[in-house]
Amino acid sequence: KALTALLRYKCNELSSVHGGIRYQEIDGAINLAGAAYGAVPGGTYNVVVNKDGAFGWVAGVPYEIPEIALRAALTYSSEIEHDFTLNETFAGFPAANSTTTTKTKTPQSVNLDFQTGIAADTLAFANIRWAEHSVTDLVPGTLNRDLIDLDDSVTYTLGVGRKFNENWSGSLALIYADVDGDDLVSPLAPTHGYEAIRLGVQYKQDQMTISAGIRYTDLGDAVAAPGGTPVANFQDNDALSIGVKIGYHF
Repeated sequence: KALTALLRYKCNELSSVHGGIRYQEIDGAINLAGAAYGAVPGGTYNVVVNKDGAFGWVAGVPYEIPEIALRAALTYSSEIEHDFTLNETFAGFPAANSTTTTKTKTPQSVNLDFQTGIAADTLAFANIRWAEHSVTDLVPGTLNRDLIDLDDSVTYTLGVGRKFNENWSGSLALIYADVDGDDLVSPLAPTHGYEAIRLGVQYKQDQMTISAGIRYTDLGDAVAAPGGTPVANFQDNDALSIGVKIGYHF
């Protein structure tokens, strides 16, 4: 769960700066069992990650030329470090059960957003996002194994938007995520990059805006390798996502 507060200062008709703070809370529970975890005492491992809250910050610089609907914005989001208390339990081996602590970071990221008019009521837009996922580790003290193995990524989005009338508009975008490193991954995130297509529609009436979208994602093949040992192949997987957003502007 996260809450971000942003302020924007307009320097002139073309440029501005924005920034603010982000507060986020994270908790979770992980259960590991099966042949891949035969080396774990008792064969089954559970860990409860107790809730922790922490702060980060956001800063950016936009540039705009309203006459041609041009807008470019560079935005940086800081990493956020959490101090977690963990409850580790080993089925069949209660002597190993323990309460431990660990530090975990969520990644810093950089977003470059760009849009410009290419015809009457038509926009082209693009986004490049870099995220340092490799800093996100979760190493419980007793298990002493990293449960999260993610690689840094760069995600590219390219699309076009069209305003049909005063109320309705739509967009179509292609998305490609390029991930560093090999295809060995954590079972908690068994993908290696992806390709996606996204279709969106928006209805606007006075100050109210309702947006909806559907996205199909072709997930990259990956090999689940807990502790660096390959145990399962994830191939030919995909996902279908649907989203709705309601906004009120004043």
